[in-house]
Amino acid sequence: MDFIYIDFDNGVPRLAYTGCSRCSSLIGVSLCKTKDRGCCYYFPKFYPVEIQRMCRSEDGMALLNKIISMPNVVIYDDHFIVKGSYDIILHHKMLKDCLVPSDKNIKDTSVFFKTCPFVSYGLGCTLPPRYRSYVCNFFICSEIVDNPIYKDRLEPYIRERENYVRFLEWENNQLIMAMREEGITFVKDFSAAVEFLKDTEINQYDFPVLNPVAIHDDNTIGA
Repeated sequence: MDFIYIDFDNGVPRLAYTGCSRCSSLIGVSLCKTKDRGCCYYFPKFYPVEIQRMCRSEDGMALLNKIISMPNVVIYDDHFIVKGSYDIILHHKMLKDCLVPSDKNIKDTSVFFKTCPFVSYGLGCTLPPRYRSYVCNFFICSEIVDNPIYKDRLEPYIRERENYVRFLEWENNQLIMAMREEGITFVKDFSAAVEFLKDTEINQYDFPVLNPVAIHDDNTIGA
């Protein structure tokens, strides 16, 4: 028996699943060089809320400096994105040969050929949950969300995830507007933006404790 539950890392909530290593979800299929990367195909975006968490501690600041110095970082005015690997040549070849898996819930088949830059073989995500994007912390594949066996029991998770995301979007918008009022953007002066966020109050979200959802051993489709 495996379980989906809410875990907290320094007060930052994330959805956890004990059966990740055995998951057979289609979204977890990797057709690129990085095998066993699970569903970590997303190229994470970091907005003021995540950056603010990092710059409040020595280890977080060290991580932020390490991330921002990576060669595949693209900085925008209000966020930055860290691009991973994408085997576009193999993707196009397999599309031409009709070898790419298809599913009505997967609109973009490039996900099978992408890998997050923070995934490490045998370890999974190398970023502490407190510094991850909420997209990563709260991803649930459609195969389990739409499963009638678990749909009702997962409803509180979906509802609270939506509430939490709205809170983060509000916080990000407030921080972005405050930065604009000071004439600060990440593109113009990244260090100044970090210093501004370091000195700005962090609002905490009181995420509720939810009952774990049991997943049967014979169902290896997971979150």
